[in-house]
Amino acid sequence: MRRFLIVLQALLIPMLMSAQINMSVNGRAELDSQDNDARSYYALKDANDMDCAIIKVSLNNPVTGTLVLQTKGGAATVKSEKRPDGEWWFWVSPVVTNIMFSCEGYTPTKYLGVNLRGKNVYRLKLTVDAAVATVTTFTLGQSVMKLNVFPPEATVLYGRTPDCDMGSRVLSDGLFEAFLDKGTYYYRVESRFYEPATGKYEVTSDSPEVSVSLKPAFNYLSLDSEPSGAEVYVNGRLIGTTPISKSDKIRRGQGIRLEFRKEDYYIQPITVDIPGDGSVQEVPTVELRPQFGWVTCVCDDPDATLTVSDATKIIATGKSGLRVKLNSGGTTYKLESSRPSHHSQAQGIKGSTIEGKEVEIKVDAPVGIYGGLQISSSPSRARVFIDGVDTKKTTAFSRELLVGRHTVELKLDGYHLDPFTVQIEEGQVVSIAKAMIKGPGDGFLSVSTGNVSGATVNITGGKAAITKFSPFTTSLPEGKYTVTATHSGYKKASSEVFIREAKTTSLNLTMRKDVHLFNWKWGWEEDKFAKYFLDYEMGFVPDDFAIGLQYAQCGKHLGYYLRYMGSIGYEEASFSAGPVVRLTWDYRKVDWQLYAGAGFMYEGMGVEAGTRLGWHSDKFSWFDIGAGVQVTPVGLVPTVSLGLGICFFPYALLYSLY
Repeated sequence: MRRFLIVLQALLIPMLMSAQINMSVNGRAELDSQDNDARSYYALKDANDMDCAIIKVSLNNPVTGTLVLQTKGGAATVKSEKRPDGEWWFWVSPVVTNIMFSCEGYTPTKYLGVNLRGKNVYRLKLTVDAAVATVTTFTLGQSVMKLNVFPPEATVLYGRTPDCDMGSRVLSDGLFEAFLDKGTYYYRVESRFYEPATGKYEVTSDSPEVSVSLKPAFNYLSLDSEPSGAEVYVNGRLIGTTPISKSDKIRRGQGIRLEFRKEDYYIQPITVDIPGDGSVQEVPTVELRPQFGWVTCVCDDPDATLTVSDATKIIATGKSGLRVKLNSGGTTYKLESSRPSHHSQAQGIKGSTIEGKEVEIKVDAPVGIYGGLQISSSPSRARVFIDGVDTKKTTAFSRELLVGRHTVELKLDGYHLDPFTVQIEEGQVVSIAKAMIKGPGDGFLSVSTGNVSGATVNITGGKAAITKFSPFTTSLPEGKYTVTATHSGYKKASSEVFIREAKTTSLNLTMRKDVHLFNWKWGWEEDKFAKYFLDYEMGFVPDDFAIGLQYAQCGKHLGYYLRYMGSIGYEEASFSAGPVVRLTWDYRKVDWQLYAGAGFMYEGMGVEAGTRLGWHSDKFSWFDIGAGVQVTPVGLVPTVSLGLGICFFPYALLYSLY
């Protein structure tokens, strides 16, 4: 009986070893038109630079190994990937028409016909039976198939027959290993840009590692163009911008189409044969044909504005000598000269006539549009000025003028008349009669405030009290006036002017910024830092009595102080330093001053010189706050001044009057 069980076990073990789990295709590959993965981030191309389709495969039960998609005709899967949700994705060339699926330990599916389009996603379902664990007596009947593949990124297909329908793996490091039953197997190695290689492998208990090196089926290209900077496309795929010393791999083929594209140049296509030997193939420099010309636009009227335009837009504007680059396609351009009160003139430019050339095209000068003006005055013989220009003529006056608005002035000794405007129309004569006023006339004041517009300007003097916003021009009787300009954020500016009869006086008031530092005014641009003032000081010390006279004269920011001092009974050096703060009458603005001075007294007489530098506003009171140190007969002591300039010393009391 025991001998019978041993024989039965020997028969059952191979049967259990060879049992496989059933796997079958459920339905057909359905196009998912809402899925854009194949044309966005996940887009790939096959070895012939064709856009891949993605087949997304879902399984009712997971497989324990790698699911492999195989095709008829040798077109390898470009890429396969298992997603975190258990779905398998396969990137497949659109030329594939039949597919099947295999996995170690599972029965392969039958071939399924497909109709694929690049950049589209298809969905397919596989029915996989659940795996059943079978307990058998351990028998080691397998060994290892090992391949070392170049290039490392390759796909290895293997099986018992030359169709290699048992399974496949995608490699990234060139190392292939598979546990297989002992026996004879076939393999096929494929990689993009390389020739596939096939072979036979004997799996034994001590199988050797076999090296498989694929032959290249590509070349690199060395490309350039004149001029350089052209984009190069191979079968519609951008590979770079000239010059290109070594391009990406280009698959072997006859009549491969290259296109050179550069703005303002015609697209230049060429074809090359790629032998596929893996070398860098030099392509002769491609000459690009310009699709433009350079046009210099000229006009006899240097003041005319020249405009170049096409049917939809203005391309360039300028004066005579304007140089512009124009496309030489089927476009026709218009060159136009224009001036106010003139009829424009135009000249056509045909793009095809300027291709690859530099030409000069002249347009006629604009033609003036005229009307007439006749002026009479009482009394006559008044000098006529038009738009500020002396015509050298007197009334009665008659002349042609360009259409539009003009300003007219009449001047005659002993008489005056305000300027007036006339509107000249084409082909019409404007007749005007004016009675001039006896006596002196007004003058004119033109006020500006530099680059600050909108400043409030007050004019006072005589009987005038005028407020306007800069810039402006106004008439004023002859006389002397004070002009003051104010603007938020700027210091007040003022000046005096004298207006003369029938003369225009121009005044530009410079507005200086009023910069604040912690709401204190920084007055570096003040005209005066301090007015002249006189100090009287007297102090009391334990042993002696001192009396002094201080005079200060300040300009801008630096004040130079001379201090006359008298003393009874001692001789001492003098040193004073520290900040002084002055407040305005409204206590809203602060004047920071830093004073430093030193002196020497000899036999009751002495002198001290010092200077001040600080921040300040423009209006101050006598209200002071000061702090510092001073050398006295008892040593170096601090000083503090408050209010009316009363200074307190630890050993002395000083009074000062401003």
